[in-house]
Amino acid sequence: LENSIEACLQLGYNGILVTPHSELITQCPPEIRWFESLPFVNVLPHVQAIIHHGGIGTAAQALLASKPQLIMGYGFDRVENAMLFQGLGVAEFLPRKEWTPAQIAAALQRLTISTEVHRQCLKWAGLTDPADALTKACDAIEATQPRSRSIVPESFFVPHTKITHPAGFEGLSAEKRELLALRLKQKKSGNNAK
Repeated sequence: LENSIEACLQLGYNGILVTPHSELITQCPPEIRWFESLPFVNVLPHVQAIIHHGGIGTAAQALLASKPQLIMGYGFDRVENAMLFQGLGVAEFLPRKEWTPAQIAAALQRLTISTEVHRQCLKWAGLTDPADALTKACDAIEATQPRSRSIVPESFFVPHTKITHPAGFEGLSAEKRELLALRLKQKKSGNNAK
């Protein structure tokens, strides 16, 4: 955190620091305001860029707000997320060993003045519709499956058992209804066994 704060000060940027871990904050200069939490959906539209750890939720919210991202990518899937968003042209990934005030400041400056980064942020924000995300994800998964066979392996079925489709799911494809009915049946039989 200290290196990120120092980089913002070097650039003359005011900053908002969001972390519930007060023990990580040794000193917060007046140019940096610290909050335990904030609603990113309301805050991100008003910032120039965001520095973060590479969590997919934070990265997705920054993408929706069309804001450039500087990502350390520390832990779990965060390095992969950082590289993915860098590949989209909306972020820079700095590995932990390069996370110095000078490197952070240089990356932030590149991100905030680049017309190409700005263009990519607007492009990807325009292609992102949270209300339609589930349908698009299901369609993308279905597109990878051959049409001639079910996406549910035969080994999942119990012989001589008819699977009925729940009412109200007529808008789903046959594969989606089949998978949903199977999951509901498995959940029901698992609850009865307890």
